[in-house]
Order: sequence, then C-alpha cells, then structure tokens
Amino acid sequence: MSYDTILARSPSIIYQPGGVVGGLVVTSWAQIQKYIAARQGACIVYVDDSIMSPALVPSATGITECFGRTVIRPYAIDPDNTSTLQIEPGATLQNLTTIDAIELRCNAQTLVPSLAWTQTPNGGVLNIINQAVLSNAATATEPAIFIAPSKQVTLFVDSLSFIILFAPAVPLVNASDPTSELLVLGLNGSTITAGFAEGPGTVRLEYDDVTGNSFSPVGGVPPPLPLLTGPYFADNLDSTFPNPGPWSQAAFFIDPANSTGFANDFNSGADAAHPVLSYNFGVAQKWGTYSPMLRQNTVLTWLSSQPAGNGDPVIFTPIMVGVTATITAPLGAAQQIFAGALGAVTPKNRATQQLLEADLGFAAPIGSLVQNTTAGKSSYAWVYLNVAGTVFALTQPLAPAALPVLNAVLPVEVDTWAPGDSIVIFAPIEVNVVEVCPTVAEYNAPNFTAPVQINHVHLTSANGPFNSEVFLGSDVFTSECSIDPLLNDTSGATDEVFGYWNAFVSTGAITKSVGALGSVFWGGALLAADDGAVVTWEFDFDAILDAGPARINIEAPLTYSSNDNNEQGTFYVAGVIRLGGDIGFRNPGSFSGTSLVWGPGSIDVVGAARIYYNPGAGGATATFTQTGGLQLNSQASATAYDGTTGLWTILIPITAANLDTPISGGGFGGTAINPGGAAYTNQAGA
Repeated sequence: MSYDTILARSPSIIYQPGGVVGGLVVTSWAQIQKYIAARQGACIVYVDDSIMSPALVPSATGITECFGRTVIRPYAIDPDNTSTLQIEPGATLQNLTTIDAIELRCNAQTLVPSLAWTQTPNGGVLNIINQAVLSNAATATEPAIFIAPSKQVTLFVDSLSFIILFAPAVPLVNASDPTSELLVLGLNGSTITAGFAEGPGTVRLEYDDVTGNSFSPVGGVPPPLPLLTGPYFADNLDSTFPNPGPWSQAAFFIDPANSTGFANDFNSGADAAHPVLSYNFGVAQKWGTYSPMLRQNTVLTWLSSQPAGNGDPVIFTPIMVGVTATITAPLGAAQQIFAGALGAVTPKNRATQQLLEADLGFAAPIGSLVQNTTAGKSSYAWVYLNVAGTVFALTQPLAPAALPVLNAVLPVEVDTWAPGDSIVIFAPIEVNVVEVCPTVAEYNAPNFTAPVQINHVHLTSANGPFNSEVFLGSDVFTSECSIDPLLNDTSGATDEVFGYWNAFVSTGAITKSVGALGSVFWGGALLAADDGAVVTWEFDFDAILDAGPARINIEAPLTYSSNDNNEQGTFYVAGVIRLGGDIGFRNPGSFSGTSLVWGPGSIDVVGAARIYYNPGAGGATATFTQTGGLQLNSQASATAYDGTTGLWTILIPITAANLDTPISGGGFGGTAINPGGAAYTNQAGA
C-alpha cells in the first residue's frame, strides 16, 4: 500500500521491524521519517517490537523531525512487558512531544543527542505518561539530552511513569551551561531515580507525595545528583501535608556562608553537594512547621557558620517516634585555627587543686576546642583560662562522644596529656540555636538514646551572648558543644539521662523548675558570668563550675533523701557555689562512682537545704577538699546537737575536719546545723 493511501486513511502508522509491510505497517524507520514529514508531525507512531526487541531508530537515520506534535505509543500493551523503542548512537528524535505507555531507550555514545528540541525559542517539553519509561541503554556512554545555554527542557512524568538509568553512571540529561535549566515534574506515583542529570545548570524537581514515596534510592528523599554542579531545587507540591515528603527526608545540609558555592534554599538539602542556605527557608519551610513528626533518624548538618547578625534563628520542636534527630557540624580544616604540639604540661592534681595546664604554642581564644590527636590519647578539652602567654588551663579531657550518645554510656577521662602531644584547635561552626524542645511520642528502645542530640556546634546569638537565650528542653543531649547565650534548660524530671557531655557554657544557665537532678553536666565548664546560674544538674567527671563575681546555685527538691537519685560527682569549683534542697555526695552514688569537690572555691548551703555526705571516718574530709571552705546560709560557723545529752554547741567553725570530728572533740559529730535550717549531715539512711 502506498504512503499516500496510508496518509489518506489514518493519522497513525505502525512500526514493526522484521515484519511485513502492509496496511498501516512499515518495517523501516526511514519509512516512519517520511510519514512523519508528510504529516508535519501530526501523527501517532505505534511501535510493535514483538518480532525485534527493542525496535530501533538506526544510527544512519540521523535526525527525525517530529514538529512538536508526534506521539509514540505501543502497538499492544502487555501487562508484563513494556514495548521498547531504542534510539541508536548518532540518531536523534527532534521536537518529540509525548511517549505514552512505552519505553523510549536512549543509547547515546557520542555528543549527538538522542533527543533535542529546537522548534520554540525557550526549549522543549517531553510528556512521559501512562506507565511510560524514559531510560538510557546499558551501553550508553553519553547523556541523551543536552540543554543549550538559556534553554529549558521540561520532562512531565505522570501516571506511574519512570525515569530509569540502565547505565547508572551516565546521566540522561546534561544541563550544559549555568543558564540551562531542567524541570522535572513527577506526579501520580511516578518513579525517578538518582543521577538523572549533570552539569552546571539548574535542575528543578517538583513532585507530589506519592511520587516522592517512589524516589530512588530512598523513598521520600529527592534523588541525589552527584554529577550536578549547579543548583538543585526540590519542591513537594503536597507540602501542606508533608509526610511522607520532607518529613521523611533523613538528612539536611545547611550552608549559611555558601562555603560550597551551591547553597540555595530551593535545593533539596539532601546531600552536601546540594545544601540549602538557611534553616527557616531551606528546611522548616519544606517541613511546613518547626514540629515535623519524625519516624526515621534525621541529621541536620551545618557546613558553615551563620554570618554575624544572621536572622535565621533555629527553632526545632519535633515530634519524635522512636528515632533520633541530630544537629551537628563538621570539625574540619575550615574550623581549624591551629595545629601543633603541646609544650610544657602541668597535669591535673585534685589533691593540690591543680587543673590541667598546657602551653598550646598559640594564643587560643577562651572557649576554643582542643583535640589531642596523639595515638591512644584521642580526647577533647576546652580552653578555660589563660595562665600566662600561651599557657592555658584546660577543662578535663574526655574521650570523644560516640553518636548517638546512649543512655548507659559514660565519659572516659584521659589524663595522659604530655609535652609533644599533637593537637588541633578548633573554632566550631556557629549556629543561632534559639529553641530545641522535642515532644517524645516513643523513646528509642532498648538503649533509650536521647531523642535529640547536638554535637560539635557553637550555639551563638545573633545579637551577642548577653542579649539572648537558648532554650533546651527535656530529652536533649549536647556533646562537645559551646554555648554563648544564657542557657535556659526547660527540661523537667525524667528517668532518662540527658544533659551536657563536655560542654563549655560561657554566660550562665538557669533551669525552668526544680525537679529531680535528672540532667547531667559531665566534664566541660559552666561559667556564671555576671548574672550567675541556677541549675538542677548533676555535675561529674571533673566539670568546672566558675561562679566568677556572681553565684552558681545547684538546686534540688527538699523531698528527696540521699538514697534517691540526687548524687553529685566530682567537680572543680571557683567562686561561691550555693547548694539548695536535698543533695547527696555519697559514694558510689554518682555516675563516676566518686563524690568529690575540689578547687579554690567555696560551698554555701542555703535555705533549709540538707547536704548528705559519706558516713564513716573522714567522710567529709574526703568529699569537701576545696580550699574556699564551707558555709551554711553564708555563715562560717554552725551548731552541733548531741542526741545523747540533749545539749547544743554553737559557733563551731564549719570545716570538713570539724564535720568528721566527734562532738566530744569539739566537732560536729557528723551533722552541722544552721538555725535557719540548712545542714551538712552524714546520718546513715538519710
């Protein structure tokens, strides 16, 4: 039958390689080209690959002009097998408009594209609909589509259709210029796989929830494009109800200073190659809330510090369902401010009230983080106080916290720092954290990991540490973080262990309420600054409490006895430390197993507080070793009561030795009482 007859009878043609010409059937692509040209593209090409599969668009056919109107469909739809039309190297379908329920496989092996659009001034559109597939062949070595400068190509992927790479290392699309743009619109359960685009141009991925669920390799996470060097914007069109959209994205990378050169709030933020620029517009806006419901472990990684005065406060109040969320930042070359070796070192010595001192060989800012990288000594300490020149007092070195910090894991003190040890000093990445307060729907059993963890971040204020506060709630654990704003701990009583692992708190802290001493402060330093501090924490592992010219108050309820979980551990004091409520210093009740106060500071028990220490000979002397002395309601002397005679003895100087001395010897016999109600006691069973 002549082509004229075919054209007269039907706006469609059947391509059946290996078949027999007749009716609407042709067997060569050259015949298809002639037919499309005669119809000026206003036609449907049905592909029958039942004899030869895949059906081929041969290399020798060159360009097939489709005029922006041609549609390619299968001759017959098999529920188990998709008909395939494969474009061979050197062949091009130009200005194709639609593939419908068929696979169009591109086998590009040269810079000649498999698909191109030239008909309109701004680029072109390919509709991939009704379980259609756009793919590359396993033998493809080049992208199938090259987007020219200032042009846009739109791939409309709809109704269970697919973008698949049979050559995973070869992207389908090359956005060849920074002004090139690829828009992929995925709807109604379509599948889009990783690595589909490359180049310096822009890629925009817009999708609905059901398509996001089918993303590869991770459902709910926009597919990564490792070879794309330009911006990558991913937008969930169903973001009004974002789960399982951005709520189920397991990683967000934030780069406020654009250190990567790729940061943009329209990026997905799913990897370090496509970070967002801000938390509020790059992350929270995708969530549609500060309180996403998280059902998978989620990590928020800051790649750079927020610029000074940056108006991007971080408020993170997630609903946690048996998982852990981590706010973290790298300690890399960009954060390194010095590397070298320790000079002279004076080891820590509690007996002589000596903190660890070391010549860092560098005028390190107070609050810098020092890492000992010597083999067998891996640990972190904070620069606490300048002694002279480049000699600094350091906080207790602790082995690095392993993330996530588990409920039963305790710090390890490293007391072997010595001259010649290799060190690196860091200025951690600064993030304006304002509030982190999760609501826990389910804990992460059986280890009961803290649901939210903050690691290696310098928590800062946009307008200076004395003008702002940071609010950290229950179920938050920080590790190796420094905190500049006033720390407002809003946590309540809990039966889990949360708090601060090797933290440097430089502007004081307050707690929302006096509950059980459930939050811990291990290692690191709490500096009270001018406003003092009021906390309900259990200090241990040689934490430093420096009240400065103010006071640090450690508070607890008056309804607990020494048998309850209110045991202080080992810590260093400078200035006046006030104790309120019922607090124990009894071995081995603390986390480290030792209760010991040391340093140049003093302890003042206030109000009607009752402080318990170890019964037995020398209990007070072994516990209260600080040189600044002991007081009750700011009084240096107290009263002893002899239960045998019923007599009171007044004005006995309050010292650890007098607490251990029997009443008959002029001491307190284990209990010193202030008429206002405060007391030190070693009474058994109290």
